[in-house]
Amino acid sequence: MLSGLWIFIAIGVAGIVSAFVFGAELGFLQYFPYTAANSFTLTAIGTFLLMGEFLLRGGLTEVVYRGASVLAQWVHGSLYYANILAATMFGAISGSSIASSATIGSIAIPQLDKRGYNREITLGTIAGGGTLGNLIPPSITLIIYGALTGESVGRLFMAGLIPGLVMSATMMTYLAIRLRVQPHLAPAATHIWNRKETLSSLAGLLPIVVLVIVVLGSIYTGFATPTEAGALGAFFALVLGTVHQRRFSLKLVTDSALSAASTTCMVMVLIVFSSIPAIVFSELRLSQTLIQWTADANLSPVVILVGISLLYVILGMFIDTTPVMVMTLSTMYPLAIATGWDGVWFGVVVTILNIIGLITPPVGLSLYATMAVAPGSTLKQVSMGSIPFVLILLLGVVILMQWPQLALWLPGQMF
Repeated sequence: MLSGLWIFIAIGVAGIVSAFVFGAELGFLQYFPYTAANSFTLTAIGTFLLMGEFLLRGGLTEVVYRGASVLAQWVHGSLYYANILAATMFGAISGSSIASSATIGSIAIPQLDKRGYNREITLGTIAGGGTLGNLIPPSITLIIYGALTGESVGRLFMAGLIPGLVMSATMMTYLAIRLRVQPHLAPAATHIWNRKETLSSLAGLLPIVVLVIVVLGSIYTGFATPTEAGALGAFFALVLGTVHQRRFSLKLVTDSALSAASTTCMVMVLIVFSSIPAIVFSELRLSQTLIQWTADANLSPVVILVGISLLYVILGMFIDTTPVMVMTLSTMYPLAIATGWDGVWFGVVVTILNIIGLITPPVGLSLYATMAVAPGSTLKQVSMGSIPFVLILLLGVVILMQWPQLALWLPGQMF
């Protein structure tokens, strides 16, 4: 990667070189693209990305932010809270942290700058709040985890919902405490009650709420698989953009489809080439060796989790979430199961650890997505604003370790 190679080529070459060095069988190279990509579960990536594109281009994101602003209008620093609320709602209809940060940032940052909000905290709420898009269902990261481990994507979606809401509440609690200590970081609440404006903005959120209920409800009840739910959501998103915002056009459909296909192809190429080192690790029985080593060392589950957390946080600083997951899950997932952890619970923990990498330099993609929509901002400025949210996400792992039922209760109700 440091030589300038594309990430997927660098990972594939590293896997092949490892096979030569350690004597692994290379016969898999003739069929690995098909076996890595031949997964019905992975088709959900395209359908949910298409749903997000229809919502974005159909103007529904402005509706989400306006509704979030109304809900938070009575508190000091209301637009900080609106950023987190909008990220939470957008996460439930997007599935992508980067898209969430870029979309909400383009709408919110000019508003906060104009009203005199602290730029560093503004950028932190955009980048940090945007990470919820990869945790709150539908989550592309959870889909990939399910495809790679065989865990039910429907259960993973339900498992990510409550922890995602807890993380959102924790972020807003942090803002409340900080503004209590440093009130000068945001202007005082001066909004004058306007009944018509408030009711109109809240009514605009109803179609979004219905969309979320249709998508998640169809999965929860078993009416649809995640892939089918994504297709259903994409159809409803297109209808909403047409009826609610009157933005339907052939160009909108074409641009949305091309963008979703482009992103899906990028993810699939990473998955296919990242499977090379995963297969090599499997042939070298690396996971069994690691499990045996931890058993011989008599390590406690807490120590193992700390080690796994450090691994993901460090890798996340340099590599995007998808290749990190594909490269590591072939060893980390068996280790988690051998340690006695639930596979669905571990999926939520891994997702939180992965999204930390989105807001840690030097390769935090959400940091750059936020910078792109914030003229004049620097990487240092966005990174400093995101540090509290990194700590909050790490706290989320601790909370899940202490209360695993936060992730397991809802999927347990599905059956």
